[in-house]
Amino acid sequence: MRNASFLFSLLWIFFFIQCENKGDNLIPEFVAPPDAEKTCFQTGAQWDPGIDLQTDVAIVYFKLDSIGMQRALDSWRERGYALHVMAAVGRGAESDYVSGKWRDIDGEIDREDHSDDIQRTADGEKLRHGSASTLYYMVPTLEHTAFVQRMAMETIDFGARALHLEEPEYWANAGYSEAFKKEWRQRYQTPWQDPRTSPDAWIKAAQLKAYLYYRSVDLLFKYAKEYAREKGIENFRCYVPTHSPVNYTQWGIVSPEVQYNSLPECDGYIGQVWTGTARSPVRYNGVRRERTFENAFLEYSSLKNMVRQSGKSLWFLADPIEDNPEYDWEDYRDNYQKTLVASLMHHEISHYEVMPWPHRVFHGKYPSNSKTSQRISGKYSAELMIVSNLLGMLADTPAGSYYWNSGTRQIGIVLSEAMMYQRGSPWQSDIESFHQPAFSLIKAGMPAEVIPLERCIHPDYLSNHRILVLSYEGQKPLRSDYHECLKKWVESGGVLIFYGNQIDAFDSMTAWWNAGRQSYRSPAAHLFALLGLKETLQPGFYTCGDGALIYDAASPAELSYSSTGSLNLREHIRQAVQFIADEKYQYQCQNYILLHRGHLIAAAVMDESITDHALEIPGQFVDIFNSELPIIGKKVLRPGEQALLLDLKKISSHEPKVLLSASRIREQKVQGRNISFVSRGPIGITCHTLIKLPGMPPHIELKSKNGKRIEADIKWHIDDQILRLVYPNTAEDIFIQLFWNKSGQLS
Repeated sequence: MRNASFLFSLLWIFFFIQCENKGDNLIPEFVAPPDAEKTCFQTGAQWDPGIDLQTDVAIVYFKLDSIGMQRALDSWRERGYALHVMAAVGRGAESDYVSGKWRDIDGEIDREDHSDDIQRTADGEKLRHGSASTLYYMVPTLEHTAFVQRMAMETIDFGARALHLEEPEYWANAGYSEAFKKEWRQRYQTPWQDPRTSPDAWIKAAQLKAYLYYRSVDLLFKYAKEYAREKGIENFRCYVPTHSPVNYTQWGIVSPEVQYNSLPECDGYIGQVWTGTARSPVRYNGVRRERTFENAFLEYSSLKNMVRQSGKSLWFLADPIEDNPEYDWEDYRDNYQKTLVASLMHHEISHYEVMPWPHRVFHGKYPSNSKTSQRISGKYSAELMIVSNLLGMLADTPAGSYYWNSGTRQIGIVLSEAMMYQRGSPWQSDIESFHQPAFSLIKAGMPAEVIPLERCIHPDYLSNHRILVLSYEGQKPLRSDYHECLKKWVESGGVLIFYGNQIDAFDSMTAWWNAGRQSYRSPAAHLFALLGLKETLQPGFYTCGDGALIYDAASPAELSYSSTGSLNLREHIRQAVQFIADEKYQYQCQNYILLHRGHLIAAAVMDESITDHALEIPGQFVDIFNSELPIIGKKVLRPGEQALLLDLKKISSHEPKVLLSASRIREQKVQGRNISFVSRGPIGITCHTLIKLPGMPPHIELKSKNGKRIEADIKWHIDDQILRLVYPNTAEDIFIQLFWNKSGQLS
């Protein structure tokens, strides 16, 4: 390639970064994005009154059409949005990168053929982003990095304040393109090997795939921040929108997402969990099917714990539909509610991408392959806006204002990035070795967390957990110091439940446990020896310092074929809790998980659980999953159902305030006997707004920007002292004022 000096400088920057000693400073559990950026959405379109979601940030998807890109950004900027830009870090089209029809940062046209950079399978298949697309998954070579570098430069030139490089994805069944073979030779200084020839070759290929995306993102973020500083932008930020470790592992995709925590130029992530990922079927207790809520809970957990104590920020994604357009609205809505409730149960995260691609939500017709396809209903669109605006208020919930009604907590399921590396190989590596134990707990009402093994080396990372479940079936520890951390945790009082006795092909690969001075037949043997036990351990219970190891030789993947497979782990959990012997820490199984989060209640009742009884939640609530926001005296959930409720008993009876709305509420002021606020939301949506007030309302004022009166339906809920206003959103500011007299009545 002509731009050799640029590529050399990229490599030098990368070498310098790799050699930096960053140290292990004490950092908070989570770092929030800027205060003014609590919510965002993603679009490729110009401003449209029908998708004016009124989030804090509009993330505009990058397009090579500079004029069109600038117009799109300007249209959102003029409407008051902070601007970010998102681009795919690992894709290239026939019409641009592949054919060389793109310009570098100096404005020079590339004019080189990059078809060798397309990710390919063993039979030569080009891996496409979309089955009929000419948009391909690329090997992240330095040439491709230069292609994306131009996007980073233009993002800053356009005036955006942040860059999102999404989905660094290398498919497990790829690794056969000429570009990858060249990178292999340069990295390993050996001839390329077919990954299918040995476990060693397979793991080396997976590690190279991760390294290439680590290198590319690192170089791009470094360049973006330096260029932004040259332009006088001191707080330019760089994020990685990425699927969860659970999903990439399940789908057979390699990504270095956990490793991005070490990049000083990476400010955080968007955790991309949605119906399309969470509904992926998996076998559990003998049945293979979709389990959207349970899988979403695990996906969000894996992202949260990937980021915890890293110094990075995290947004959760919510998506009202999914990429597959062949489902109907009832399916989309049901699965949206499942994923949303799952995300809200991770109370540590309060920043959201409220939806991607609102055009396809509010203007699309589904199922797309049906003659009876329909656009979104008014009720579902209003529900989405109620939730969107509610998510913008989560960050204002006081820290610590939550409590659980659930089964036993403080349990972790350990997942290593090595499972991602092993998936898709000729040597069986079943995702059920993770999902069977994880679902066994979630289905029993135990909100188990997914713990990335690679994060355990950070000080006190495991201190919040009392029980860990681990198996090296389907994954191997890639560093010996992970075991040192597990040993310290166990001997300090933790209980490790370890599964599996089968020696598999990956145990015999060349690795730390059998190289140099080490001669263990498996990493499990090393762990047992480190705990002071026999390398060839018999199943049973073993005390280790103040903690214990419960060893079960059963295969978690094989347990997934049994209709009673879940009972095995639950009995071990009972045994672990009895050993811990803390009267405040009890063994508890139930068929639901319920979290009180500030004024909210998020609840889910499981099917395939210990009982099929419904859950009745008594109280006084607003049902948020009903666009009319009814006030109800109880909520009944059957197995497989979820709820999101506003708990009116937690609302102060003396403070006038807007509780919920299908519009964004700004400039809320209470002065004397007056409350005023501005309401704004997408056109075409009927807005229900609930306001807590001291007395009944005989009259209110709703006016447009030009002073025109806006009609509204009014209802006063006397028992709850709540005023309900119903009026049309206009995508323009609506000014609302209420007055009450000395007796507490409105005038």
